Amino acid sequence: MTEPKYRYFLVPPSTIPLPLGEIVPSLPHGAWSGTERDKQRTIQLPASEALATNIPRIRFARLRELVPDCIREPADAPEWIALPPVPLVLAYRPGVRREAIPDEPTPPASEPAGEKPAAPSPDAAPASGQKPEPPSAEIKPGEEKPVESTAPAQDGEPPAPKPIPAWKRLLKPKLAPPPPSAKDESPTPPADKPATPVPIVSRTPVADDEPKLRALFMTDDDLTVGGLVDLCAKLPGITGCELLDDSGLLCSASMPDKLKPTDWIAPAREALARMQGIPSDMPSITLHPPSAAVSMWLPAKFSFVVVHDERGFRPGVLEKIDATVAAIVRAIG
Repeated sequence: MTEPKYRYFLVPPSTIPLPLGEIVPSLPHGAWSGTERDKQRTIQLPASEALATNIPRIRFARLRELVPDCIREPADAPEWIALPPVPLVLAYRPGVRREAIPDEPTPPASEPAGEKPAAPSPDAAPASGQKPEPPSAEIKPGEEKPVESTAPAQDGEPPAPKPIPAWKRLLKPKLAPPPPSAKDESPTPPADKPATPVPIVSRTPVADDEPKLRALFMTDDDLTVGGLVDLCAKLPGITGCELLDDSGLLCSASMPDKLKPTDWIAPAREALARMQGIPSDMPSITLHPPSAAVSMWLPAKFSFVVVHDERGFRPGVLEKIDATVAAIVRAIG
């Protein structure tokens, strides 16, 4: 019984949770009537209305319907209220739908065709009562067909040799195999003990995080560390990715040749070590050299370097890279 395969789809959410404190700065003067405690309340914004255009926004009347006890309508109330894009993107959580891939029908087994009789081998022995027929040989004009000698041998003399038929003269003589060379005659040196194979990090699977990563990258392939690096390099706005440790490069994808991130990793780790109070289990830092922006995730045992656009990450890209780095940490320790 084969293991079932599935196809994963991202399902957009119907609502987006957002604290009221993120919306209050966008309200007109005099519209907020709630307390400081009310700013910690979370409302469910309708996703189809908030993301209907390129600029996230919601009608002021619709917002009053969601929280009528905290927002009042001033005289100069606008029609639309702009929503903060960064908190909205961070709160956007699509669902995942799984669909089974049907198995392909097994074709019916075809009946074996009747065996044809094997052609007789030219070297096979003739049946009893039959004489072997020599292969036909073309006789050139003016050449007589040799006839076997039938003259009886005289007393004391050996019988005359039989002439060689023409078809035997056309056959190529069998060559003897060449003698073994001096190299072959030399004794085989004893084989050394097999060296311990070095594990290839790029082929390490990420089995624990594979269902989540398949949904994020919308793929049904078996995911490995090297495959995740390739997928991150193909994200919008990403120019290249590299995975390194203290020994050097582990795997890379589309990395520009003119950039050498290995020269920046040690200073970046030193700068992060001097900073205090960073509430993050996955420290990261972004540098801005003249050519492009370079972001580095710096866990304990390796470094993940991403070259991207100068303006920053596009929506949804940063979440995929964070999930990728966390999966690699669990996969290779």
